[in-house]
Amino acid sequence: MKVLFLGAAVLLFALPILIQARHHKPEQIHIAFGQTSDLVAVQWSTRSYVQPQQQQQQQQQVEEPLQPHSFVRWGKDPAHLDNVAEGLTVDFIDGGKTKRRQRHHIVNMTGLEASTRYHYQVGDETLSDGLSQIYSFKTAPDAATLGDNLPVRLVVYGDMGVDLNGSTVMRHLLKHLNRDPDLFDGVVHVGDFAYDMYEREGKQGDLFMRQIEPIAARLPYMTSMGNHEKAYNFLHYSERFRNMPVSDGEVASKNGPNAPNNWWYSFNLGPVHLVAVSTEIYDFGPLDYIPRQYQWLEEDLKRANSNRTLAPWIIVHGHKPLYCSSPTPEKCDNWYRSQREGVLLSAAAAASAAANANLSTTGNAPCLSSSLRGTDEGRAGKRGRKRKWGLEELFYLYGVDVYICGHEHNSERHYDIAPGGKTGGRTREMGATTYIVTGAGGNREGNTPFESEQPERVASRAEIWGYSILEVHNATHLYYEQRGCDVEPREGGRERDEFVDGAWLVQHRHGSFERRVEEEGEEGDERGWERGRIAVA
Repeated sequence: MKVLFLGAAVLLFALPILIQARHHKPEQIHIAFGQTSDLVAVQWSTRSYVQPQQQQQQQQQVEEPLQPHSFVRWGKDPAHLDNVAEGLTVDFIDGGKTKRRQRHHIVNMTGLEASTRYHYQVGDETLSDGLSQIYSFKTAPDAATLGDNLPVRLVVYGDMGVDLNGSTVMRHLLKHLNRDPDLFDGVVHVGDFAYDMYEREGKQGDLFMRQIEPIAARLPYMTSMGNHEKAYNFLHYSERFRNMPVSDGEVASKNGPNAPNNWWYSFNLGPVHLVAVSTEIYDFGPLDYIPRQYQWLEEDLKRANSNRTLAPWIIVHGHKPLYCSSPTPEKCDNWYRSQREGVLLSAAAAASAAANANLSTTGNAPCLSSSLRGTDEGRAGKRGRKRKWGLEELFYLYGVDVYICGHEHNSERHYDIAPGGKTGGRTREMGATTYIVTGAGGNREGNTPFESEQPERVASRAEIWGYSILEVHNATHLYYEQRGCDVEPREGGRERDEFVDGAWLVQHRHGSFERRVEEEGEEGDERGWERGRIAVA
């Protein structure tokens, strides 16, 4: 009897130590670009041990285990990680029944040299098994180093799960990265993660973050939010990607304190001004976030236009399309009219939302020509309701070159499309924003089919799993490519990672598309407007 009691006591004494060792290992490591090239932010997770209340009452002698601190060490030589920074630790509590919890750690590595490879390690060395393996990354170029580091090459995809379809793209990207660590500069994931991160009390999100770690710990992993993140007011997205470069304050979080606003943000990456927007607030709210984002986006695009000498390309990414053709163009355009043209509101509702967003209800609408303001008129206007805060008018007025998104589980590249759906059919000297869908990252829901003839505005489309590559070669030439991946190896062990579609986008006159129409007439300047691939000098 005494022996049994002693064994139980030893077990109780050892239990916190065992759990502490098991849970302090950093995991789900991912990095992100900062607002400037001298900063990279890293985030990771550890799983805290918290005793159930009943067990705490019965075992008062069992001490709460030590919690890991948030340290990162980095340097140019993996044997000399001489720079150290400590950052923020946040308790993350899932919104499910068991309130499963873990700790998120967010640290900024600062004072970095541009276009330079650094090695880093995260964790707390005072704890058993408290350190990660050593990873490396390359910083973004600045004005002085940009010329020797072109093109800027980004991997882009959306709608990725943790099943075989989703892991296929990761496997192909990892092969590329292992062969050439400098091949890509970063990843842009345009919404819908894990399918879904909140499922199984958040364990599905953990699986996904572990799946992407071999890539995301080495390439800045930039994100925008999708509809599959909507659970608990987008809790998992807000908390798991706290390391995005914040541009507009905070957002409400079900985790307790407000979270940094990663719903919309922007930063410069070499010759590109890259902007993330939330298309989900148009469907799920909060309503007052729509005018808040709209005002922020307009001011951001104004600043970006004044800086087009250094960052001539403006690329926006979000989750839902403004234009697509699956299953049919008519259905697709109707589904996403709110994102494109604005939400339909009464004057009172619009005023209330604007007031809650600390906006004036006058003077914020861009000065669009009367032919482009049809969204505020017609039958809706007769009922006293108008469409407000659509994204398309800002894209056109401020010359957004490319909008890239997911949501539709396929690949679709449009030509330039002006408000109202008119296309110039151009890949050279485009007269409006070019719209691209790349929702082929792979998930359990399957591909979205095309059920009608390919419309004139669409250059290419395919029902595939795969990823896109966006290469910015200089101030005037951008190359886009869609690649397709097999889910299962072919006979003989070969796997497909092949070209599906590609196009050069050439633009010598970055800036407002509306202003160009006013200067040149509705048809614009036709000189040199030819389709197809060209050679970059």
